Amino acid sequence: MRINRPMKVLFISYFSPPSGGVPIRRLIPMLKYLPEYGVDAIILTCQSPRYYALDTEEKIPDKVTVYRAPELLATTRKEGGGIIRDHYKIRRNHIFSSLRFLYNLIRYPDPQWLWIPKAIELGEEIIEKENPDVILATQPPTTNLLIGYALSISTGKPLILDYRDFWASKPYIERNNPLHLLIDRVMEKRVIDEASSIWCVTVPMLVEMKKRFPAHRDKMVYIPNGYDEDDFKNIKRERYEDNIIILIHTGPITPVRSPEIFLNALREVSEELKGEKTIEFHQFGYVHPSFNNLFKDMKDLVFLHQQMSHREVIQEMVNADVGVCIAGVFSSDRVGFPQKAYEYLRAGIPVLAIAPFNDNYRWMTRSGLGWQADPYDIESIKSVIRHAISDRRAINNDIITNFEWRRLSKLAYKLISKVKSSKSFVKNYLSL
Repeated sequence: MRINRPMKVLFISYFSPPSGGVPIRRLIPMLKYLPEYGVDAIILTCQSPRYYALDTEEKIPDKVTVYRAPELLATTRKEGGGIIRDHYKIRRNHIFSSLRFLYNLIRYPDPQWLWIPKAIELGEEIIEKENPDVILATQPPTTNLLIGYALSISTGKPLILDYRDFWASKPYIERNNPLHLLIDRVMEKRVIDEASSIWCVTVPMLVEMKKRFPAHRDKMVYIPNGYDEDDFKNIKRERYEDNIIILIHTGPITPVRSPEIFLNALREVSEELKGEKTIEFHQFGYVHPSFNNLFKDMKDLVFLHQQMSHREVIQEMVNADVGVCIAGVFSSDRVGFPQKAYEYLRAGIPVLAIAPFNDNYRWMTRSGLGWQADPYDIESIKSVIRHAISDRRAINNDIITNFEWRRLSKLAYKLISKVKSSKSFVKNYLSL
């Protein structure tokens, strides 16, 4: 008699609680809700990751089996943006340019590379012990995908790639040598070739990935980011001032996606109001030191907040009037739609996106959920700011509920089940 057992999924993620911020906002809801559909979730994560942010209130769900692999030469963990500082170091002295070249050459594919050897070693032990049906590697960091690829090759387990950002065209590591880019392109193709399914967080990213890898377009699907309804339980608006307009931005501010043009536009609009209304920009998250002087000059307009738990930030979103997203001109920005945008909308506030045009933002503006302006067009930015502070629109919750993570996890379950039943689309095809 055949006994059906729960489907097991091994997640590969360098970051996990108590690490907070962007890297876990997609991971945790999947770990939380997939067991409702009969999935036993297992996670292989780093023992002592360098944090984007520390959130002691964030927990891995109790039903999840957790394994932690150490990094080689593990250093003291950094909190409040340590890993971001590694990504966005500004060149201060040409004397160090050669050393930086060598450092970046060694540090492949990203600053988390020292986790790879121990993660693969422990991963093989986990697979032998737990016998998962599927490996699911989420990215970034790209290191996760390489670990998933190595484990899939060595064990024959089908591999799912969860792309939250591009790989070979990502902006985060300084690309001051062509060798990295060449290696990236070669390795990405190998990993894509091995994968059974590839998930993309936006439709424009899905379109771009299909163009880059046409032979694997049938393996690529769209699973958006979203929000967790539980994060909003017992959260209510606590302020109702009509003469103060609060714009909120959550997440890091870095040179890659500079707020300078936006803030200059915001200051000009604020001066136009001549005291009739007060505009306040509230930043929650790491701020790169290169912006210290800019923020000091705008101390009456810009308010920086110390690190908070995710639930505390949700409360601040609900209290705000407009949620701000700031993007750049990189390939990921041209196809992106950030996680926080869904949380802004669920909080009941429209989105003010300072970002390149793409289909995600066209959908947002056409649905009446917010406004968009080119990040380098100050007149366009001022125009949308004026709209945002004068148009106190209500958000259509019927649209937003499509992005609740319990619903999205059901879609993820169906896709994982398809991979499990076929074992691997690629391997089945090659065995014909």
